[in-house]
Amino acid sequence: MNPPSSITPSSGRRVTRAIALVDRQYAFVSAIVKVRRSTAKLYVANQGDNTVSVFELANLTAAPTTISGGGLNDPHGVAVDASGKLYVANQLGNSVSVFDTAHGNAALRAITRGGLDFPQGDTVTARGKLYVANAGANSVSVFDTGHGNAVLPAITGGGLNGPYGVAVDSRGKLYVANANNSSVSVFDTAHGNAALPAITRGGMNDTVDVAVDATGKLYVANDRVSVFNTARGNAVLPAISGGGLSGPYGVAIDARGKLYVANTKNSSLSVFDTARGNAPLLVITRSLKHPAGVTIH
Repeated sequence: MNPPSSITPSSGRRVTRAIALVDRQYAFVSAIVKVRRSTAKLYVANQGDNTVSVFELANLTAAPTTISGGGLNDPHGVAVDASGKLYVANQLGNSVSVFDTAHGNAALRAITRGGLDFPQGDTVTARGKLYVANAGANSVSVFDTGHGNAVLPAITGGGLNGPYGVAVDSRGKLYVANANNSSVSVFDTAHGNAALPAITRGGMNDTVDVAVDATGKLYVANDRVSVFNTARGNAVLPAISGGGLSGPYGVAIDARGKLYVANTKNSSLSVFDTARGNAPLLVITRSLKHPAGVTIH
């Protein structure tokens, strides 16, 4: 389902979409995940039918399993922690649904506190901190999943403007895609969430998702996929286009350099090999309906 072309945050400020096209959505972010490829799974949130499709990473052309229920309501961001808990940000429910993937995808108690307001992308660190972008409040909510999803101080400022996608790199840098001003805010979570200079170059247009790999390459979904080298001052690298991209919404990258991009306009998932010049590998359409967030575990 499509959100309205603008939203009014709890602060009363109006947030206008970068694009008001009915079929244009925005994207979410997942950081690189190191998992055994033989058992790894790819999770894709389908906002079109309130489900999450689960693919075997080693056999992406096989029929996925489906997760439903659990309060899913226009699901967008998806993230999985080290224990196998799946966190799904619900745009229309102002909540995060939680499922136990280690026990049959059983639905657990949803997260509804912590200032969630039109939540979009989410990501969880190895230490169990869950970050959720709130497009309606220009903030990022933070939870400690290791202690009952305790609410931690939210992140604000730093140029947040319609935040959608979030990712955290190995150094604790938090990257947030801002849909309303085509930028990426950067925060140092290892030093009190201090705001660092935002990324605004590279020809980004309607930034909606981010993912970062082990070498520090940052992938940003907008009208294509922009690429930056965060280890070298956010140097601009060649962007990724083609390969079936159509309204790129969510991005994730695995340890082998395979980039997965959810395309909301044509209900598909594009796969690229970043280790081989961003060569397009595969386009998946099976069981997807206006996909949004994507992650690997």
